[in-house]
Amino acid sequence: MQEQNWIILKSPAFEAGTATIGRAFSCSDLLNNAFVDYHTSNDELKSIASFLVISNLETASANVELLWQQYNQLTRHCFELRDGDVLVGAFIWLQPKNQSVDALVSGMKLSQVINIAGLQDSKSNNKTKLVVNLTALGLNTREISKLLHLTTRGVDYHIEQAKRKLGANNKANLVFKANQYGWI
Repeated sequence: MQEQNWIILKSPAFEAGTATIGRAFSCSDLLNNAFVDYHTSNDELKSIASFLVISNLETASANVELLWQQYNQLTRHCFELRDGDVLVGAFIWLQPKNQSVDALVSGMKLSQVINIAGLQDSKSNNKTKLVVNLTALGLNTREISKLLHLTTRGVDYHIEQAKRKLGANNKANLVFKANQYGWI
């Protein structure tokens, strides 16, 4: 079986077990959405996914296009992820240019397309990992709080939780250890 390359962008309402594939849309419409987290099929796609999450910050959209250029041999197919009538995320499927996307049908459960076992972490752990990831991207506490709709104290809480969990002394050490443990 051919390796699958995909990115899932998640809103706060995302639940892996109930998400279904929705309509296809232009990948340029991904920018300026309220995505707060992501999952990827492989580590190489994490940088693109991170920038798509923070794309409502002005500097991120140019970086996204630069990162996509390394995948120019693949075609991007973007689909809504829905839970009933609610938009809960986006699914980006990357595949060789000569293949069609017929395998995806609107209304299919996400679990029919990919293995969702790793997508069902605890919500607080996901939020903490996301705060660490955004910190690693260089965002400050205020920017992270605005993006994730948290107070600055809430962001500080997640940073402290991550530092405690990973045994880090400061933010730089936290980012290093988070990278070692596969958080970012």
